[in-house]
Amino acid sequence: MANHFKSKGSAPSSGENADHGQGAWNAARTRQAESLVAFADGLEDEFSTAKVFLTGDFNSYAQEDPIRVLREAGYIDQGAKTGEHTYSFDGMVGSLDYIFASPAADATVAGADIWNINSVESIALEYSRYNYNVTNFYAPDAYRASDHDPLIVGLELPTAKEKAHTR
Repeated sequence: MANHFKSKGSAPSSGENADHGQGAWNAARTRQAESLVAFADGLEDEFSTAKVFLTGDFNSYAQEDPIRVLREAGYIDQGAKTGEHTYSFDGMVGSLDYIFASPAADATVAGADIWNINSVESIALEYSRYNYNVTNFYAPDAYRASDHDPLIVGLELPTAKEKAHTR
C-alpha cells in the first residue's frame, strides 16, 4: 500500500493546520503518521512479522514532525542512504517521498536509489501539461510522469532452501 499524506497547499489562515513553518496541514500529516504507525503495528501482530515497509508521498521533509514520528517509532529512512532528493520545486530540492523500513525489514535491504526521471526533467514534459502548450512535448513514457522521483530499494531475501533450514 502506498501512502499519500495531506499536501502542504491551501493553508487555513489560523488554527493547528495553518502554516507554522512546516507548510500547511502539518498537524494533519502528523496524525496521519501516528495512525500509520498504529496500523503497521496491528499488521505486524496479525501476520506475525517484524518486516514492515512504509512507502509513499508523505509530503514532509526529513526534519518535519510526521517524519520524526516515523523515525521515533523505529522506522529507518531508506532514501536517506542515497544522499539524493526526490522532489524539486521553485529551484529548491528535498525529499517528500519515502520508503521506511522496520529494523527487521532494513536488514533485508541490499541497496537504495532514487530514479531521477521526474524532478530533473522539464515541466513541459509533465503529464499535467498534455495539450497545454502550442507544441505538445508530452510523451507516454516514464519521464515526467510525476513531479516526484521514485525511490527504489533492492531486497536480499532468503531462498526457499535457506528458509527450509531455519524452520
